[in-house]
Amino acid sequence: MDEKLDAILEKGLKGNRRYQAFVEPGSWIYPAEDFEKETGLKGISRQYTIPDGRTSEEAHFHLITKEIKADMAASLLDDVRKLGAPVSAERAKDFNAAAKDELSGLKNHLKELQASGADYMDVESIAVDVYRAQSKVSYSKTLVKLVEHFGDGLESKLEDAAVSLRKDYEREMVGFYDKLERLNPELKTIPADRGNIRQLRDVVDGALSHFNPDDIKAFSIDRFTGIEARKDAEWVKNNDAIETGTGTAMYWIASKPTQEKTLALLEEKAKSSPTGHAAREEQRRSHGKTMISR
Repeated sequence: MDEKLDAILEKGLKGNRRYQAFVEPGSWIYPAEDFEKETGLKGISRQYTIPDGRTSEEAHFHLITKEIKADMAASLLDDVRKLGAPVSAERAKDFNAAAKDELSGLKNHLKELQASGADYMDVESIAVDVYRAQSKVSYSKTLVKLVEHFGDGLESKLEDAAVSLRKDYEREMVGFYDKLERLNPELKTIPADRGNIRQLRDVVDGALSHFNPDDIKAFSIDRFTGIEARKDAEWVKNNDAIETGTGTAMYWIASKPTQEKTLALLEEKAKSSPTGHAAREEQRRSHGKTMISR
């Protein structure tokens, strides 16, 4: 890839909102571990051996940086094609100005919604639009610099870069997944398709977040998302019982096996406490059925 192009992309990367979300230490979170710390329950999260001597956070940052850079090149290529020929710095600057205007309008709209006490989902929807518009402004700044340097030759340069960076990211992800699986044989219970990069990324992200294999499989393979979970009466009942029993929420979509294990741990904890009988009865009432002690 052209060295000047790579340097401009690297600089543009620093202004990318997704990149910024992960660049600060401590930005990568571990919800299952946090739940264990808050409740005193153990065996819900899972720590894995991470390849290449990296920490989970370091490995994620390394992989997502490659992914974001590849996405940037593809997005910039799309923007250049939208500009049409002939590519000029003036048209790129107009594109940047339009992106700034769009962002300003969305920010004002978001403030109005927040001040009016609008529905949470409406506010969140505009907040997502603001986030995307901020990325668009950052991309358009990078586009101006690229057009100024490469002119009409930019499209072919970006075509080469987009292909090269995507191949590099996918090769890195497959290699990391293979090493992670070799070091952690329990991950072999997750039937991931090595030809499906999104699926591999979800498995890797799950492991780097210290989720157990059941939770990783539920999301990565079964696509058991929050929308699906909240349609499942059994999952909702289990979730309500866990929140009642712990006084806190599971800030991820736990699989049913994880829910069952958590309920069993709560049952054992209630048995060993001075008020065990009362606690068990309250938990049973909230759960809607008598739980089997394990």
